[in-house]
Amino acid sequence: MVIFVRLLFIDSIMNCKTIQIDCKGLKEKDLHLVFKEKLGFPDFYGMNWDALIDCLSYLREPEAEMTKVSLEEDEVLLIYCNDLSKAKFNSNDLVDIIEWVNARGLAWFNKPFVTLCPVESNILSIEKARIEKQQFK
Repeated sequence: MVIFVRLLFIDSIMNCKTIQIDCKGLKEKDLHLVFKEKLGFPDFYGMNWDALIDCLSYLREPEAEMTKVSLEEDEVLLIYCNDLSKAKFNSNDLVDIIEWVNARGLAWFNKPFVTLCPVESNILSIEKARIEKQQFK
């Protein structure tokens, strides 16, 4: 089960932690570096999809020391991926990773805990214009 959200600013209605990744032109190797830096993965992080699944799966178990970021029982990690369609890696692989992590979340904690939020820059521009237009009515 993939939790794939297309709502903007969903973090204002959920108890969550967020990270933002600019995916435009990002290669797979660089994506792993971003995750390692933003979530504090250990030095032995394998920089591959399997290692990403493992590290994300332990967000609710800080004692495992797989990440420096941890989630409380009621928290969700929102991963905002700006311009995901312009990434140099296969974005379907990232969607599959989130699916695997959430399958583990369901098995281990009875709930998923990672949400992928793809945000395209053109959508942000349209949304910003819509909001500005509403404010002037």
